[in-house]
Amino acid sequence: MNLVCVATWVVAEGRLSEALGWLKPLTAASRAEEGCLVYQPYFDPADDHTIHIHEIYRDERAFEAHGNSEHFRAYLMDGAARVLSSRSRRLFSTLDLGDPETHSAH
Repeated sequence: MNLVCVATWVVAEGRLSEALGWLKPLTAASRAEEGCLVYQPYFDPADDHTIHIHEIYRDERAFEAHGNSEHFRAYLMDGAARVLSSRSRRLFSTLDLGDPETHSAH
């Protein structure tokens, strides 16, 4: 099973450009991590001050390595966190349902 993280950033009024400035290099560095399978920021166009980040890691060890990385500290903790009203995350595990080619739909 892979570890899934859905992070939510609520950006302070008037600080969206700054948040995106930190998010861009954080995304590039996170995608380059060996254990990172997916790192995809997205937002609802009706609420452009709330950014969600869909992350999938090979396992818990890879997720922990992400949180301990230099780029996480530099771009999030020392960077973007300063322009966020709040941030949160929810953790999930993927379901291993086998190869979909070998299962028939019921």
